[in-house]
Amino acid sequence: MSTIAKKTGGGGLDLGPMPPAGVQQAVCVDVIDLGIVETSFEGKPRKREMIHVIWQLVARDLKTNRRYLVGKRYTLSLSEKATLRKDLESWRGKQFTSDDETNGFDTTKLIRVNCMLNLQHVSKPTGNYCNVIAIMPLYGGTAKIQPENYARPSAPVDDHDDETDPFAQDAPGVAPLGAPTGPPPVTDDDIPF
Repeated sequence: MSTIAKKTGGGGLDLGPMPPAGVQQAVCVDVIDLGIVETSFEGKPRKREMIHVIWQLVARDLKTNRRYLVGKRYTLSLSEKATLRKDLESWRGKQFTSDDETNGFDTTKLIRVNCMLNLQHVSKPTGNYCNVIAIMPLYGGTAKIQPENYARPSAPVDDHDDETDPFAQDAPGVAPLGAPTGPPPVTDDDIPF
């Protein structure tokens, strides 16, 4: 089932241990349709269709040797002010066109797409959190990673607002030893979605 974001006039998930802050390489592993979620804005209740995007980092938890997971909840909208739109345009490195707005964007296209995430630790009375504050395209010449041992989280928790070895020589997107290094030229084919 695809989840389509269009231009329009929750709860969080327990993703495990908190990942390290800073810029981290990641791969999108899931886009979860949260359905209609009641939220509030400026003290007024409202209902929004929402999704939760989940990334798996290249960084690993030293205790379990599993990759960290981090997620971000979005209103499913491509309006000019929508955070989803801003983050997707930053991730893809190009703006949405009016055709994209009209036809919509299938958010399941994000799965298996690499990026760089800027993560920030936040302490609140309700707990400590790791927020995704920026999403950027993968740096030129960086080997892509593939999802690894991912299982969809099932336990919802209160939100605070807002299988392969990727380094194997035959892994997709990994240059063989001795291959030229440095960023390749960027083309339209390099835009991930």
